[in-house]
Amino acid sequence: RRLVDVSQDVIIREEDCGTDRGLKLKIAVKGADGVLRKTEDVETSVYARMLAEDVVVDGKVIAPANVDLGDVLIDALVGAGVEEVKTRSVLTCESAVGTCAFCYGRSLATGKLVD
Repeated sequence: RRLVDVSQDVIIREEDCGTDRGLKLKIAVKGADGVLRKTEDVETSVYARMLAEDVVVDGKVIAPANVDLGDVLIDALVGAGVEEVKTRSVLTCESAVGTCAFCYGRSLATGKLVD
């Protein structure tokens, strides 16, 4: 209950604090058959967040930093064999006051970057 009260008071002060820090989160795991599948909690862990760093596979950038993680991109990353991504987070935001929109991510209510 207290966490809900605190999260309602998050204030967005700027669009991008410029940090490259973030949290590494799993998006896929290999099943017993060796096939890579999305994790069960992908919708609540990485969905609507921003990438903190480029995702590189075989020397090619397949997803640049500061891109919103939606269904299409998550599926493409899993299809490319990516198991973990580094996402921006309010816990690593470098805004002097409040947090920035990129570290907060997309509003699940509106589907747009918070403002």
